[in-house]
Amino acid sequence: MSKLFKIRLLAISVAFALLILFSWTSVAEDTAAQTFSDLAKQVQTAQQACKKLDGTYDPSCIAKLAKSYADLHSAASPAQPIDKSNPLASLAQAQLQEYQDIKSFIEKNALQLMNGSTTIPDALLQSAISPNAPAPVSALATAPASQAASAATSCNKAAETAELKDKTTLDNKIDVDGKYSGTSDAKGGYVRICVNDVLAPNMDKVPVQVGKDGNFDSGSAGLKVNLGDKVVAQAVTTDGKYGPTSNEVAVGTCSSTGTGDVAARPTLNPVKAGDTNVSGTLANAKQGTVRVCVDDREVATAQLAPNGIFATLLSSPLEQGQSVSAQQITTPAATLRATYALASAPIQVAAVGDSQYSFDFGRVRVNLTGGAILSQDQGQFSKTSTYLDLNTDSTWFMGDHSKQKTKEAYTGGAQLNTFFNVRLTALPATTCPQSTSGSGDNTGVCAAQSGSQSNLSVSTPKAALVAAGVYVPIYFRWSSWQSSDGHRQALYLAPIAKGGFQTLVQSAQSTNGTAGGATPPTTTTTPGGKTFFHFAEFGGRFGLYKFHDEHPSSVAPDQLLYLDIAGGSYENFPAVNSSGTIIGHPWRLSMEGRLMSPYQKIPVFIGFNSNTRPGHGPTSAPGDLRFLFGIHFDVGCLLQTLKVTNNAGSSSCDTGSNNPSPTPATTSPASTTPAASPKQQAGG
Repeated sequence: MSKLFKIRLLAISVAFALLILFSWTSVAEDTAAQTFSDLAKQVQTAQQACKKLDGTYDPSCIAKLAKSYADLHSAASPAQPIDKSNPLASLAQAQLQEYQDIKSFIEKNALQLMNGSTTIPDALLQSAISPNAPAPVSALATAPASQAASAATSCNKAAETAELKDKTTLDNKIDVDGKYSGTSDAKGGYVRICVNDVLAPNMDKVPVQVGKDGNFDSGSAGLKVNLGDKVVAQAVTTDGKYGPTSNEVAVGTCSSTGTGDVAARPTLNPVKAGDTNVSGTLANAKQGTVRVCVDDREVATAQLAPNGIFATLLSSPLEQGQSVSAQQITTPAATLRATYALASAPIQVAAVGDSQYSFDFGRVRVNLTGGAILSQDQGQFSKTSTYLDLNTDSTWFMGDHSKQKTKEAYTGGAQLNTFFNVRLTALPATTCPQSTSGSGDNTGVCAAQSGSQSNLSVSTPKAALVAAGVYVPIYFRWSSWQSSDGHRQALYLAPIAKGGFQTLVQSAQSTNGTAGGATPPTTTTTPGGKTFFHFAEFGGRFGLYKFHDEHPSSVAPDQLLYLDIAGGSYENFPAVNSSGTIIGHPWRLSMEGRLMSPYQKIPVFIGFNSNTRPGHGPTSAPGDLRFLFGIHFDVGCLLQTLKVTNNAGSSSCDTGSNNPSPTPATTSPASTTPAASPKQQAGG
């Protein structure tokens, strides 16, 4: 053996001994143990700091990292043999193999590392750095079995570790074969499974591997489970940290897990392709929870309103041909196994445009109103006239407020609405005593005015009215609230413009005189004998809306009340001169108000109309005031009540009280299929 070789061998031995000495010193001084991944990251960062602009390393800088190299070597060298009885021994053994490459490199290149002539390859360090890196083998596998046994054995809130935020989600499709799948933020890490809050067999030794894409599944063998068993998942690290528990999934389909009285089955409203909301009723139920199932798999839950109505929003639109059902959750508090009532009769998701939806008017509200009118000119409100009105109100634009569940979340909004109105009733018209001069037809010729006293009056002849208009409702956060039935309501202001025409049945009417001729018979006529009148007005509307957020952007709100104040020109209220000739149509002030009952069981309304010209003189017609009352119906709801159609109507028709605001979906849609992931079989 040559003398030079002996010198080199001695130098390497001394360098290695110094590294070991540094290692012991580091372990003695650093009482706070660091993970192997942390140390590798520190070394990698320090080496990069020593890198020069030309890509080479500064030897003097690298030489200062001897202590870091020694710490890394020490972390890769367990002080004790692996305890085979430790539940994590198999994981520790696998991790130990990964440490050998770095450990061997340090031992073979100790002298070069000491003098700064080489560095640990960056790729070698990077392989040891992971967001879910386990602790050093010496801390993980040499701990007594009793210490490992102290880890949580159930997947519940108490077992969660605050610093581990990895979220895990189970797919809602676990049958009695026990096969499961899901996703987790712990990509490349592990999750464990619990059944009825008890750790599944072998999960403490061999948890389920999560793929790099975040997917995991049970593999070919599933869990040993029974119908109704509750299954949850939880991310887990090899040093005993646990992430948040996943959603809870009951074993079995919605139809297979239900038991009990047939009367407890919910009734669902029909749905069509593209819908993201599901609603229905549960008779004789005032509180509780209902789960909604698509293709016999739970996709969402909804809270029951006091009137037994429920509604929920789905995370994905329904597709034609899918089957939708609902089922009441009957699990008592603190019960491990889930229980359910019988599932509803399934309904099929219909195609858009199916005949059963022929009366679903969506954003068009069609209202039919009938009642009576009391007017001032009819014996000072002592007589009535009939009133029949058909009104369509179309919402051309409205925002999606489905996510605004509380007043704090309301942001206000605006709409664009148009309306079309047809009315058969008694309408006001200016009249005057018909002239008796001459022998010809004096229809439309007013008798001469006597002095300064006007002979104009307002009568209420039978007539028909056709009108149309446009208004822009604007509502605000401060003017919105949530009513006791769960609906969002809002006061609004809107500029409004409307116009139209009305026609009278006849222009002249005769009145009988009194007996004995004390009062001779007279005939009244409209100025000019006109029976067809135009009108146009512009102003503002103040109103109150009730929204149906369970049908986001697809159903117009209910109009609970409105008050219109407008000015305009009305041909049925002309100005005439002293000889009874029309000289113009001055602007007048019009007011119209309606208050509707919000409940279908009490479909009543009251209202008023007025038309005046403040400070009018003898040439202008006097004012008119009339009150209306009667009943009103949403035509879509009326057709549903009459069994003409079985759809929910354009207004999500209420049967007693109003529908609740929809519950947001809390689970993934049943159609979601996870991508294939690396598998590690869980015992069972």
